[in-house]
Amino acid sequence: MIGCELSGGLGNQLFRYAFARALMEQRKGKRKNEQLLVNMRYADSHGFSGNIYDFQITSHQKCQVRRLELSYGTFYQRLLFLMDKGVRAIISLFTPPHTHFVDKYDCWSRKILGKAGVVTSYSPDVETLYLPKDSVTRVFAYGSFEKYDYFKGIDGILKKEFTPIHPCLEDNKNLYDVIQYTNSVCLAVRRGDFMAEENKKTFYVCDLEYFQKAIDYMQQHVKNPVFIVFSNDIEWVKENLPINGDVYYESGKDPVWETFRLMYSCKHFIISNSTMHWWAQWRSESQDKIVVAPDRWYNTPCWENHLMLDSFIRIPTGVKNPYKL
Repeated sequence: MIGCELSGGLGNQLFRYAFARALMEQRKGKRKNEQLLVNMRYADSHGFSGNIYDFQITSHQKCQVRRLELSYGTFYQRLLFLMDKGVRAIISLFTPPHTHFVDKYDCWSRKILGKAGVVTSYSPDVETLYLPKDSVTRVFAYGSFEKYDYFKGIDGILKKEFTPIHPCLEDNKNLYDVIQYTNSVCLAVRRGDFMAEENKKTFYVCDLEYFQKAIDYMQQHVKNPVFIVFSNDIEWVKENLPINGDVYYESGKDPVWETFRLMYSCKHFIISNSTMHWWAQWRSESQDKIVVAPDRWYNTPCWENHLMLDSFIRIPTGVKNPYKL
């Protein structure tokens, strides 16, 4: 059994699922008919966030529990979890967070739990991922797992499974035709929660200057580009981002699975620092795609290169990093 806890919006869910799915493939030779257990208790399944159940994911068992290992784990796994929780509670009473001692304990704890089958990923750019031996019968995955290396090698499997189970919406037939028969460029603008004051310091990277430079780049490197604009604030884009040339706007009212399919059907990409946008460019079948991304993913130190691929064209933004002022 491999238990996978999904949380966040669609892009976040896909990363967590991709890691569990890759682990299934790695263990397939020695552990036949291993079951995938998907915990959706913490997934955000409303509004723009989307839901992985709208896609052709592999056969699995669904659950909604507080902790996977407490409900499905072995006695040893449950004991380790409760002991770790107790030790952390004691440490928090006497030691400030992020001290050398706390960081050292975190590393030791992740290693012990990982070897026992409770695998965690919270800093994928700098972490060591501790995996159990094949003899461990029950594995539970927690965290973001936002790293291409964690599922590299099963791209074909995931591209098939990350295809919506629903047919294309009839209202978008003309837009699909434009995407298919032109040099379509997916222009994806993430705003919404990224623009909330409590989030801007970390997530606000892609400003109008970035998008204008990215558009200019595409117009210089793609013959007769046609821009297909996607955003969770489509009216703001229409009012603030002028685009010289052919441009179409997704309605902003489609279900997320349809928006995602429209995105990945495009031939080239201008993306924001959004996991859903990352997955759209990755899911694309376009052989010669150009992907433009901001020159940093987040403002937070050590996360600037998060999710950046060597193939990305990285364009500077006009946003000064508030952590480096």
